[in-house]
Amino acid sequence: MRSLVPTARRDSDVESVPVSGDWQAYIQESRYGVRPVVGTLKRRPAVASPQLGNTRDILVHLPASYDQGDRRYPVVYMHDGQNLFDEATSFAGAWRVDEALASLDCEGLEAIVVGIPNAGDQRCNEYSPFVDAQGRGGCGDAYLRFIGETLKPLIDRDFRTLPDRANTGIIGSSMGGLISLYALFRHPEVFGFAGSMSPSLWFANRAIYPVVAAAPVVGRLYLDTGTAEGAGELHDVRRLRALLARKGYLPGEDFLYVEDEGAGHNEAAWAYRLCGALRFLVRDMAHPPRPASLGEDLAAGGIASAHAARGRDGGGGITPPTGVGQAGISPRPRPWRTLAWPQPPRRQVARAGSRAMTVAHPIHRHIATILTKRDLPSRAAAAAQTARHDLRRSTPRRPAHIAAGDPGDRASPGWFEEPMAAGSRRAGGDVLP
Repeated sequence: MRSLVPTARRDSDVESVPVSGDWQAYIQESRYGVRPVVGTLKRRPAVASPQLGNTRDILVHLPASYDQGDRRYPVVYMHDGQNLFDEATSFAGAWRVDEALASLDCEGLEAIVVGIPNAGDQRCNEYSPFVDAQGRGGCGDAYLRFIGETLKPLIDRDFRTLPDRANTGIIGSSMGGLISLYALFRHPEVFGFAGSMSPSLWFANRAIYPVVAAAPVVGRLYLDTGTAEGAGELHDVRRLRALLARKGYLPGEDFLYVEDEGAGHNEAAWAYRLCGALRFLVRDMAHPPRPASLGEDLAAGGIASAHAARGRDGGGGITPPTGVGQAGISPRPRPWRTLAWPQPPRRQVARAGSRAMTVAHPIHRHIATILTKRDLPSRAAAAAQTARHDLRRSTPRRPAHIAAGDPGDRASPGWFEEPMAAGSRRAGGDVLP
């Protein structure tokens, strides 16, 4: 397996690093009804990828304290960069990553986020190392080499980063969730944590499962899905959760699993859960991920064994946590009820307004804030984004800032990510002819 670790930097390279002159302040298109981007967002145009034979703009969001000292920060690489910050460039609503980072800043959790725009009609190819029956995919390893060999050295050179694997993560949704999951287990020398939101585990006949099964426990992982994404998707992600439990992942420590009740497969749902995902992944980054050997004794019993090892009460329950103070929110008890599922592991469901999320326990106080309404877009905003999905009736066009790929690349039908009947629409907005 090819390592993506770049050549070690000299001591002189890790002094206070100014932002390179090639990075420009992001200029947001002025449009009525589009919210302004929060914080400092930088853009570098036309970053070339020799691994993929194309170029794309790169976005970097800096922490609020970046200009106030010489502190270094963990880095999170996120896919579908045009959907992360600016609604004017998004396909069907932004993730509002900038707002999530501003919320976490109040808790002292800061990170540099690198937004990597997708390559339009090559998106499906780049986000999977596996090739499906229709010939889609297969460029995922080259895409990860672009991140590890070209983009990461550039980011580490131009910004004050913590470049080690424990402080380098990757997050994505749908096909982006698939490649994030693959990156963590295939390249643990680069990535120490990953967020896989509504991953397309079905792609290429579920080829991701053998990769995960063969790998050791390598880093911190956040995994989620929406219960309205479909029975097949829910079954696939629960199967992956069980596999990770057997491998020795410990819920609440290096693994957090979330089921979002009533949520579909769209940007509004991912924005809703992002703040909690980042909080879990970025917390305590001064401490490296747990070695695999510490969880081997729990592998046979999965999550239930992890509960027993932690000395939970005889009934397997958990004491409901109290709210964690944030800006404008005082600590207070949180209403909880047990979700009565016949199979283990036992779960808790927390209500946040009218939205519920199922979180595999044990849940610690710093994780429980995933459910605070302060972190999440309003129901009205989520409904508006869903309405925009329904109004967008045409196939998404190739973004203007993505240069043409190698003419020899495999043809792709576009952004379509799963087999569906002709004329049907997926919750994420994709339309099949």
